Order: sequence, then C-alpha cells, then structure tokens
Amino acid sequence: MIRAAGLSFKLASSTYVLTEIATWLSDLGADASPDEISETFFDPGQINPIKLKLYGAVERNYHLTGRWSPTAETFFNALGGATNVAFEHSPEGTAVGKTRIFGSVNVGAWSGAQQQASGFIGFNIDLSIVYRNVETIITPPATIAITSSSVADPTVLVTAAHGITIGASDVVTIAGHTGSTPSINGTFLFTALTSTTGTIPVNVTVGGTGGTLQK
Repeated sequence: MIRAAGLSFKLASSTYVLTEIATWLSDLGADASPDEISETFFDPGQINPIKLKLYGAVERNYHLTGRWSPTAETFFNALGGATNVAFEHSPEGTAVGKTRIFGSVNVGAWSGAQQQASGFIGFNIDLSIVYRNVETIITPPATIAITSSSVADPTVLVTAAHGITIGASDVVTIAGHTGSTPSINGTFLFTALTSTTGTIPVNVTVGGTGGTLQK
C-alpha cells in the first residue's frame, strides 16, 4: 500500500473542479503505482488497448480508504456512480521531474462511514480507470488563449497553439471564458483535434468567447 502522505491525488468534483483529496486518505491501492505499466498510455475502452504489459490486466482500479469527515462524505456522496470523472495522481509529489498520472475514472458507490478496528471512523471507495496517461511533471506552460467555444456536444474550443498531441487528451483548467451556456470554466479532460482546437465533454447550447486554458 502507498501511504497518502507526500502524494497528490486530485479528483474532479460534481462541478468539474479538481480537488486535492490526498489529505482525506489513509492508503491508496498499490495498483495505482506508475511502475506497473511499460508504455506511457493505455485505454481499456479500445478494441486493442495500446499497451505492452500491465500485469496481465486490461482494466485497473484505485481503491481508496481514508478517515471519514463531513467534507469527504459530501464530496463522495455527490460523485458516487459518476462516470468519466477527471483525475490526477502524483504518487511521489508534484515537484518537477516526478511522475504524474492523469485521465478519467468511473466512481463507485460511497461506502458511508465505517467503524474501524483501530477505533477511528473510515470510508472506502473504488475508482475504475477509463482512460490513463503517464508523464513526467514539467514546469507548467503559460496560459493558452481561447478564441471561442462552439454550440456542440462535446463543445469544440478554438485556441492558440496548445501543444497537446493531436488525438491525445490531457486535463486542463479553463478560466475567464464568458458567454457560454453552461459555463465551461473549471477543469476538464481536453482532447486535441488539431494544433489549435480540441473538445471538452460539455454540451454547450450557447457558444462563448475568450478566457484561457492551462494544463
């Protein structure tokens, strides 16, 4: 098991904002370790997942356990059963040069408060990986200007050159975008279509303009 101290684990809330949840955790399942994979990318939703070896498994899970708190219960109650939720996991911390794992997960049912043999009140919840990518943390890039968001599901963002590989996805934070219905400010999984366009999983019915995104 990997102790929660020193690691960073973020999970998007029901309002699409990535929240640091490592402080709630006692342990994080060992199957979350980055050294399990021998390629930098796999997607179990594909017919032929792009991977060489993942201990023989096609789909992996994170099993989270931690100490109960009202904040943790509110957070996980709102997310229980949610699908394609963005996450980031930095098992060695968030310093430049460390490993960053990111992608999306399906969230299991909230266990509720549970009395532990040690005496404290805990909880557990399972996250099933949908998409997972692994990279080395680099100095964050400057913010990237957004020109517009389209009326579409998913909406297409027109941006300055974003530097994300075409066809690949990354977690981005959008700020300052105005006029769209619903608002798309927050954190999302961004999939690059071209060097200056990409989609986020939001059904936009009125397009917007301006703002920035940042990896």
